[in-house]
Amino acid sequence: MVRNDEPAIYEVYYHENEGIRGHSSNPAFPAGCTLEELTANLELYAAALAKPVLT
Repeated sequence: MVRNDEPAIYEVYYHENEGIRGHSSNPAFPAGCTLEELTANLELYAAALAKPVLT
């Protein structure tokens, strides 16, 4: 999602039949309790970069 001309990754909430229902007010960031969890989370963020940008 782009806000204030700055791209960032936000959590987006979907309804099964109605599409996008809302999004987080602040950008999300990768985190994990272990290096393995952080690595897995970063892989999800990298995959998100291949998705269409919401405006």
